[in-house]
Amino acid sequence: MLPIATRTTYPKTLLKMKRYLLLCLLALGTLIATAQTSSEHMKFMGIPMKGTAQAFAQKLQAKGMKILSKSENGSIILKGKFFNRSNCNIHIISSSKNKQVARIGVIFPFLETWESLSDLYFQIKNSLIQKYGAPSLSIETFENGEPSSNFLKLEAIKDGEGKYTTLFEMPEGYIDVEIQSITSFLTTSCYVQLLYVDRQNDSLRQSESSEDL
Repeated sequence: MLPIATRTTYPKTLLKMKRYLLLCLLALGTLIATAQTSSEHMKFMGIPMKGTAQAFAQKLQAKGMKILSKSENGSIILKGKFFNRSNCNIHIISSSKNKQVARIGVIFPFLETWESLSDLYFQIKNSLIQKYGAPSLSIETFENGEPSSNFLKLEAIKDGEGKYTTLFEMPEGYIDVEIQSITSFLTTSCYVQLLYVDRQNDSLRQSESSEDL
């Protein structure tokens, strides 16, 4: 899975945030469950999300991406240029048995200010609106109200007290753009994340997981 982490917050704040995220996930789940199905596949960088992760990675290599790592479950991480941004990490997530491409995540480089973080988020969101139309779901809010400065907005995201995410739903799958944070060695960094999900192959991936239960 893609990295998601936040700083430790007070128990009361965590409880409120859990309820808040649960509502978001329920809304997202309803949209995905009720969407129309399609025989078509999602496209990433103009390439249909079908075939094995290895075959898809080779197509991305032809576009200038470089493979960083491979895992035993078939997932592959590459690095390259995306949306005119260098040094993006591209995560290919596949079904564990037949290795079909199910999800692709793009992790943009860390950004140190709210201005740069929100600017990239809205650039991507607006570009997706131009291509796919109005989003199915958009949540852009802070748990305790709008912070009084950009510095405090960034700190709220780091503390898990802000949620910026926009979902674009289509018959063949969906795309989600989100502001995220991750903590490593006591330092919390923020970044923008894009997630592409192919409905057919992701359903297969989830059904394979259910077989293990």
